[in-house]
Amino acid sequence: SDNKDFHPTDVIEDADGSLLVIDTGGWYKLCCPTSQLVKPDVLGAIYRVRKVSTKPHDDPYGLRIDWDDTKSIARCLADPRAFVRKRAIDLAGQRGDVMLPELTAIMQTGTVETQRNALWAATRIISVKARAFVRDYGLAAKDASVVRVALHSISVHRDAKALAGMLPILRSMETPAAVMRVAGEAIGRIHVNTPLNPRAAVLAIFDRLAETNDRVLEHSLTFALIEMNDCEAVAFGLKDDRPAVRRAALVVLDQLDAGKLEASTVVKELSASDPKLRETAWWIASRHPEWSASLGKALRQRLAAKLPTDERRELIEQLAKLSKAKATQALLVDVLGDNAATVESRIAVLHAMAQSPLKEAPSTWLDAMRVQLRGDQPMLRLEAARTLRAMRLPKTIPAELLAELRAIGDDAKADAATRLTALAVLPAGTVSPSSTLFGFLLKEVHGDQPVLQRSLAAEVLSKAKLDGVQLAALATNLPKIGPMEVDRLLDAFAQTIDDKLGAMLVKSLQAPELRTVLREDAVKLRLAKFSAKIRKDAEPLLKTLNADVGKQQARLEDLLTKLPVGDVRRGMTVFNHAKSACMACHAIGYVGGKTGPDLTRIGSIRTERDLLESIIFPSASFVRGYEPIVITTKNGLTHNGLVRKDSADELHLAIGVNQDLRVSRTEIEEIRPSRVSIMPAGLDQQLTLQQLADLIAFLKACR
Repeated sequence: SDNKDFHPTDVIEDADGSLLVIDTGGWYKLCCPTSQLVKPDVLGAIYRVRKVSTKPHDDPYGLRIDWDDTKSIARCLADPRAFVRKRAIDLAGQRGDVMLPELTAIMQTGTVETQRNALWAATRIISVKARAFVRDYGLAAKDASVVRVALHSISVHRDAKALAGMLPILRSMETPAAVMRVAGEAIGRIHVNTPLNPRAAVLAIFDRLAETNDRVLEHSLTFALIEMNDCEAVAFGLKDDRPAVRRAALVVLDQLDAGKLEASTVVKELSASDPKLRETAWWIASRHPEWSASLGKALRQRLAAKLPTDERRELIEQLAKLSKAKATQALLVDVLGDNAATVESRIAVLHAMAQSPLKEAPSTWLDAMRVQLRGDQPMLRLEAARTLRAMRLPKTIPAELLAELRAIGDDAKADAATRLTALAVLPAGTVSPSSTLFGFLLKEVHGDQPVLQRSLAAEVLSKAKLDGVQLAALATNLPKIGPMEVDRLLDAFAQTIDDKLGAMLVKSLQAPELRTVLREDAVKLRLAKFSAKIRKDAEPLLKTLNADVGKQQARLEDLLTKLPVGDVRRGMTVFNHAKSACMACHAIGYVGGKTGPDLTRIGSIRTERDLLESIIFPSASFVRGYEPIVITTKNGLTHNGLVRKDSADELHLAIGVNQDLRVSRTEIEEIRPSRVSIMPAGLDQQLTLQQLADLIAFLKACR
């Protein structure tokens, strides 16, 4: 159904063969009992679905059947009436062993469906003979679905004597995966109590694991080994020549408390030729920081090896996970300080430190960073500075490290990227640039510099202590600064209330070059601390930044007066409808897209007016963190979107509904703020006034 309030939760076959569909209704929006959208009406239902040409049976419940006769009960296992078959299965189970001769006849000559029903009936009989019946006839059946029922029955009763009959099923490559999964489940349940050779079942499972490419079957059989809890038998798999078997044995022993998996066993597989086995070994190793000392040699060898890009990235991620252990922290410091290690290895260590989940960088790491910053390898100095930016630094940074960072920032002989990155690490308010350093920063933030350097220079300037002369120079140079950095640099003027500087700032912001990158709300915020005169002088500028604001406000007020009363239920339909496509970009609870802001609790933080404005004028204002940018590439292409990830190598942009774009920084010609939202305008033209009111009512109900 295309009705979003239709939530079928069960389908029951009725006595006449029709289907009863249970619909819980619209209250089941975001999962009971934690629904995030309260609805006053339930509107659930029970629907009956029947084939038009079907003639109802005159005795759908089998009330005229002689249920005391065992032969009659056996015949009813093949009856076309669902209720009759179900009752026959139940009664056969209640009769016990006296039914077994009749059930045996069915297994010998009956149809596949009747054989399944006979096995379900035998499952309900609690006796030794019934278990033997299931083993003898169920496991030997030719049809796979009948064998599955037998395996389910064996699993339920944990019939240890069935293990011998199941081994051929496990060993046969012709056994369907669905049957094999149930066999694994049964073996896992019964294995603990079996008097048979436990290794036979384990070896059979190992053989099948070595041959299958079915990920679900692989999981089922591995879980069966875990349930069997036979560490001694599973341990033989560690010596197997087949990678899939060794991989399964590693996983099982790692999951069992008595597995006693040793670090040396895992270390041996860290360099396995099979990628899946190697990946599993690293996954297990990453979950055991206490093995760090044992892993040290293997980690050193991997760091020293010339690895493909993907494998080196994987190694860095594993090192980052293992960095919680003191031994790994020491290893990283040791490799980083080893002059005999390759530059690539030391850079990998720095990247691992940058990705470490530690809440605070260890003091040994900070000392190691200081050594690298003083070193003679330009690439390592730059990467060390970048690592410090990515680390979670302590509240009190060692004075020696701060001094080293300042020295690099002041070093005119150092390359610009290293100087800027080092300065960006320093806390806000700790940089009071000299006239020479300020000139360097002003040069680097210029619009013709590379984007990454402009961004770093803007970050340093925005949190530096600037004197009046420097602020005046910054204000004067704003028209020449890169468009993406202007908004951030306005933060630097928060440290002054000097009206002379305020007047210079307003004058610079009136430059034509800045009209397309400034936003009215951002400029208002930066001028708020200046006097009323400065704010009044800025009014013409603010009007030009939003020339259409008057028309928008008039349109908004007109719509507010015309909107009818909205309905929450209908509004949800509008939100989910393909025409409006709101759900494609916005999430409510766990349902919806991730391109735009989450609207789960939008009704508690936005008024009706705000919601209406965001729908009809999506570019009027932007939620913080969702400001769009425009990228122009060197081949002349232009892309408008939201930054999803900003790395040193590339930018990830969301440019539309489920549309992502990666742009290499080497291909970027220009980046500037966009004044156009990626949310399409004109939605109010596609909806009626009533639909618009319903949509707003729905959003207001999201709290």
